[in-house]
Amino acid sequence: MSIANGIIHPDGSDIEGSPSYAVYIEKLLLGVESAAATCGMPADPIPTLRNRLYDFVGQSIRPDFLQESIGDGVSASLRGSFGAADGQAEWVRTGGKSGTPPPTIYSAYDGGYIFGRAGWQPQAGMPDSYYSLRFSSTRPGTAHTHDDGTGMTFYSKGTEWIGDPGPYRYENSDPLRAYLKTRAAHSGLTVGKVDRSRWSGVKKVTAASDWATGGNDTSCVQDNTWKTVTLVRCTQYVRSVDAMIVTDYVNAGRAKPKGRFTWQRWQVAPGVNTGYEGSTLVLTKGDKHLDVVKSGTDQWVIDYAKPGGKIGWATGAWGEKLPSQVVNRQVPIPKAGIHQALVTVFVPRNDGEQVPVTIAANGVTITRGGLTITTPAPMPQLGAPLL
Repeated sequence: MSIANGIIHPDGSDIEGSPSYAVYIEKLLLGVESAAATCGMPADPIPTLRNRLYDFVGQSIRPDFLQESIGDGVSASLRGSFGAADGQAEWVRTGGKSGTPPPTIYSAYDGGYIFGRAGWQPQAGMPDSYYSLRFSSTRPGTAHTHDDGTGMTFYSKGTEWIGDPGPYRYENSDPLRAYLKTRAAHSGLTVGKVDRSRWSGVKKVTAASDWATGGNDTSCVQDNTWKTVTLVRCTQYVRSVDAMIVTDYVNAGRAKPKGRFTWQRWQVAPGVNTGYEGSTLVLTKGDKHLDVVKSGTDQWVIDYAKPGGKIGWATGAWGEKLPSQVVNRQVPIPKAGIHQALVTVFVPRNDGEQVPVTIAANGVTITRGGLTITTPAPMPQLGAPLL
């Protein structure tokens, strides 16, 4: 049991900050079970932990049956023997060809993960959206854990739109490797001109879902790592119109140094193009699109990967770097009006499809296929001005 406690949380999630290490954890757990059998000792609770590990890994699998690239892991399918005899593990390992799909489509884990999806067996042309959101593990981070708290990924329409940069490789002396482990390389939040203490961590505040009745997922994580500013990222996946609403809430009520700003970054996945349709930023791959609608009147800045640079690079295969783009904006924190809310709405759609979005003080209004919904932007304090 002491070995198990050192490598896995009681809910089955890893302690490495990277779901891809679950395959190695399974190998260790199987070794412990085998040793216990050889010695005539009970193996409890190892089999239970192993089953929970399979549940966790299933939730980390995208609709294309690749494991999400988080921490020191790359997007890849599971190896052939993972989860042998477990129906749910077989489902994700075989790409849905055999086994049983997991019953849950929203979950939060002590390893610092929230996963959600539209469903396990989307029909052709129907929503297949999937996302992840990161917070701090209840255990101390390891060398494989990236500084990715508040980081989000988003997949829809058969495409990874907002990705994770991955590890590149293990040579920590490499400048790109070092950068890809930082908060700035992830789709999270940073604060400029403010000191930081990473020990405070990013805590889960809300993890709730009405998925069983077709309702929304609502998640909030609070970043306490900035000494004079508290950040809360809340996400809401709205199933009825297949859209993701993200509200980044800023509480800068303590010290008031000049020049502070919140920096919001979205790491666009490799192979995805960016452009504008009117005033709306649109990500495009083939005939699929992702509208990115935000509050405020400022413009997005788009940074491109450059040879010899660090910004905008992502991991392909191990040790392979792929060029991409970073969509970002810096929002000043004023001396007065210390509460702010930055709202961003991600709307996947087909070529030629129109999905209007309006962001207002009373909430976000989205119209798709004749259905119009208005939902309050998910945030822990109402009344913050939208920026």
